[in-house]
Amino acid sequence: MQIAVISMPAAGERRMQATQQLHDLGLKFDFIDAVDGTAGTAMFSAVDVQQHVLHTGRPPAPGEIGCFASHILAWRRCCESNAPICVLEDDFEAADFFPEALAAAARWISEYGFIRLQTETRAKKVQVAQSGDFVLHRYTKMAHSTLGYVIDPRVARCFIDASSVMLEPVDVFIKRFWNHRQPLYGLTPYAVWESSLSDTSIIEKRERSKKSMAVQIRRSATRLGWFFRRVVFNLNHWNKRQ
Repeated sequence: MQIAVISMPAAGERRMQATQQLHDLGLKFDFIDAVDGTAGTAMFSAVDVQQHVLHTGRPPAPGEIGCFASHILAWRRCCESNAPICVLEDDFEAADFFPEALAAAARWISEYGFIRLQTETRAKKVQVAQSGDFVLHRYTKMAHSTLGYVIDPRVARCFIDASSVMLEPVDVFIKRFWNHRQPLYGLTPYAVWESSLSDTSIIEKRERSKKSMAVQIRRSATRLGWFFRRVVFNLNHWNKRQ
């Protein structure tokens, strides 16, 4: 399976650490040059600041726009090659069993479409399959972050089509499975997590904007709508493998 590491061209330390880890694990990979800040706006037909405030409580930071655009580049590569791809952000740390986890994900990805490899603490999930030591779960509530996942061309195309307008950060976009209609899966034991380099994020500090009462009410209504749509989606998939 192809592996793509999203990284800013000037991120020397991150690139060196990613290269060393994957080399030590005997894995080949390529870098995807990350999009720098607001240059990422060219990847979208629009960046809807008002909706971003409703979805996150603040306007988009330039780094969030660039991060989303960078993942779109990875999805495009997946579609162009017509083959699954493992996407990693350059501040990952991989377990010794990462190659085995990747092999397990490769066996399932054509059927399930999106498999998270990254640790999480607040997600909710149900088991759907097992192969040896690895267990595949479907998320009924997805976690934040896009540090490491495997995606196939079908879901990559869906994500590209559903993100023509940026409404939120890329991890929030992905976790709203009731919106893009793609069930999301995770492979345990998780094989990647944030390294110490994550403390120096390329996404600048995100400041919350002062919101009027009307915006606060609309934001609460939006989140309530998400909750009910998530429940309905999960009920519709409760008795399905997918």
